[in-house]
Amino acid sequence: ELRRQALERRWSNESKRIPVAVFLPDVPPDRQSLEAFLCARVAAHCPQVSSSAFRDILREEGILLLADGFDRIRGEYRYDLEGALVTFLRDFPKTQLLLFTRAISRPERLPLPSVELLELDDQEQLKLVERFSPNERDAGLFWHRAPGVLSALCRHPLVLQLTLALYKEQGRLPTRIEPLFRAWLDRLLPRS
Repeated sequence: ELRRQALERRWSNESKRIPVAVFLPDVPPDRQSLEAFLCARVAAHCPQVSSSAFRDILREEGILLLADGFDRIRGEYRYDLEGALVTFLRDFPKTQLLLFTRAISRPERLPLPSVELLELDDQEQLKLVERFSPNERDAGLFWHRAPGVLSALCRHPLVLQLTLALYKEQGRLPTRIEPLFRAWLDRLLPRS
């Protein structure tokens, strides 16, 4: 959604920054490699952008760097990648960085403001359930049958999403937390 909004701002000339989305575990952990990786991401969609043209863009306009998965970087590389991001932002100060991570993994050397996602209220939960259900009336009925404990757990958007996926797969709401936890682990960790 943020990338889409950034593209719309660029197309309407509200901003000149090119949005570049990256999954940080895929990025090499040094400054030169970070720059080359970002250039390759842009060139994949716009082949006429050479490394020197990309560097000019970085200097003159900056980019909107949407960086996800910082918390998924292996511990031994996290410090190096954090350093690469610090250096990159220092060298190209017009770059805007949006870093998505869990609070516990927030980088210490990057002076970034933080936004924490709040729990969903009843109306927000119902809106997500309605999006999930093709029939809006049925959505309200099936969600109001959910046990209070499950509704409380589903105040977290990820748990609600996992619950709805399990409901779609099995045709019933979960009665135990284990299947939700297993689904979350399967998403988070590669199978081994």
